[in-house]
Amino acid sequence: MAKALQTAAINSPCTIESVLTSFQQSELCLIHASAWNGEVGALMLLHSLGFDVNQRNDLGETAAHFAAGRGHAKVLRVLRELGANLGAVTAMGTTPAHWAAVENKVEALKALSEAGVDLEKRNHDGKTPLDWAARNGRREAIHVIKQLLLDANRITGIGTGLATYPDMASDMSGRVGGSVA
Repeated sequence: MAKALQTAAINSPCTIESVLTSFQQSELCLIHASAWNGEVGALMLLHSLGFDVNQRNDLGETAAHFAAGRGHAKVLRVLRELGANLGAVTAMGTTPAHWAAVENKVEALKALSEAGVDLEKRNHDGKTPLDWAARNGRREAIHVIKQLLLDANRITGIGTGLATYPDMASDMSGRVGGSVA
């Protein structure tokens, strides 16, 4: 077992009761409910019992989508160690990065980038996570995505998000994770 998983297991004790409580409080499958609620220990227990960390619901969403949308960066890192596809695409073409961007979950965006997830991936409407963040006024997410792309030397242009929403393009001043005035 990887050292990160051992550390997570020690710091995130899990009981069958907590897993079932998590499940009963949602309409999600066990893996998805655990990711949504940030239950690292539950995810590890379920994985050890043979549950698929890449299980999809009828919309094609995975545990990574739910963890990213809630900003659970630690869960995303554990999912990666367990073999989850952090760049999984739903039936509509959205990725966990789209979810993190629209919810302004910058730590999740950073975890996804660290895992090598394509932050410029377009959904079926041609929109990137940056577009989603811009359309919804998520200034911190806009800034972090731009900075991550610049840092990785992967930026191919500002993208449609800032061109379409010019008020979001002004004063992205170099502070990662801070709010933009």
